[in-house]
This record gives sequence, structure tokens and C-alpha cells, in this order.
Amino acid sequence: MATNDDLGMARQLLDLINGSWVAQACYVTARLGLADLLAKGPLTAQELAAATGANAAALQRLLGALGSVDICRQRDDGSFEMTRLGALLRGDAGLDAAVGRGGVADLVESAS
Repeated sequence: MATNDDLGMARQLLDLINGSWVAQACYVTARLGLADLLAKGPLTAQELAAATGANAAALQRLLGALGSVDICRQRDDGSFEMTRLGALLRGDAGLDAAVGRGGVADLVESAS
């Protein structure tokens, strides 16, 4: 039987695992400029795909995953919009450099 300590460690491990995919999802969001596009109004995954050249099905999955951590939300009509938290990934918010447009991410990319 699992102890409270075991459950606490399992939760900590799950948080670390989830942090990895959330960071990757934020990176892709910043690189594609999704927050900037959605700042103009809600768009579907298909519309975002057309604007970015990305795969619509992959964007649908990405945005669904981001919705689970309150970065964006899907509206009743199927379109997506950024939350206040997700809006921080816009180019004019200044934080996108830390996750995908400049900063460490681009240094790593240019070194490979």
C-alpha cells in the first residue's frame, strides 16, 4: 500500500514530467506566433494552420493540451482564444524570448 510519502513523490514526479511537455508546448506556441494571431480574435486550428503552415490536426492537439493548463481555451464554436496567461506568449509581452523567439532557445538551435 502506498504511503502519503509515496503519493507525494509520485505527484512530484508527475509535475516534473508535465513541466516538460508544457514547456515544449509553450515553445511551439511562441515559435509559431499563435498568441499573436489569436490576439486579433478567436481562430480555429485550421485557420491557424493556414496562417502558420503548421499541420491543423497537430495544432488541434497542441491547443487542446494548452487548454488543460489554462494557456488557451476552446470556444463553443470550435475556435480557440488565449487566456490572460497565454497572452503572455505574445511577441509584445516580452516573455516569448524566454520560451521561443530569441534567448536561450535560439542559442541552442543555432549551435546544433
